[in-house]
Amino acid sequence: MATEELATCLEIMRRQRHDFLNHLQVLSGLLQLHRPEQALNYIKEVTQELEQLGGILHLQWPRLILALLRWSMEAEQQDVQMRLVGSAGLIGFGLDEEKVLKVVDGIWRAVMAALADVPWERRYVTLRLAAEEDGCCFIWEVAANEHLTAGHWREVLMEPAMLAREINGELGWQQQGVDWVLQLRLAAQVSA
Repeated sequence: MATEELATCLEIMRRQRHDFLNHLQVLSGLLQLHRPEQALNYIKEVTQELEQLGGILHLQWPRLILALLRWSMEAEQQDVQMRLVGSAGLIGFGLDEEKVLKVVDGIWRAVMAALADVPWERRYVTLRLAAEEDGCCFIWEVAANEHLTAGHWREVLMEPAMLAREINGELGWQQQGVDWVLQLRLAAQVSA
C-alpha cells in the first residue's frame, strides 16, 4: 500500500473514532435528560448512515472505496454535504480499476470545483453507484448555481469524458430542477 493511501486510511480511522465517540456522547446526554424517544431517533439516523457506508464498503474495488472515503473527508472539510449510496452488487465487470478511478476522480474534481461557488447552505452532492445488467453506473447529483451551464460541464468534463470513452464508457450531464445530474455509464468488459 502506498504511503499516501496508508495516511488516508489512518485519517479515516481517526475520523470514524471521533464520530463514534461523538455519537456515544449525544446518546448519553439524551438518556441523562430522560429523552429516550430522541435517543431512539438518533440511533435510527446513525444506523441509516452506517448502512449507506456498508454499501460502499462492499464494493469490489478497494482503491475506489478508499477514494470515496477520502472524497467524503474532503467534502466535509469544504463544508459540502456529501451522501454516498453504494450497491453491494457493484463488482468489477472486467473493468480496469485504475482507469475507472482516473475517470471518476476527474469528475469528482470538477464537481468540487463547481461547488466552491455555491453558497454553503446549498453545497451538497449525492453520489450513487449502481450495478446494471450490462455494467455499472455512477450518478452525481450536484447543487446548481447560476455559473453552472451545460457549456461549463462540457469544458470541465472533457478529459474525464475522453478517458471514459477509452474504457467503453459514456459520460453525460443534464439539469434536473435545481440540481445537475452527471452520469457515468461503464459497460462490462467481456474477456476473450
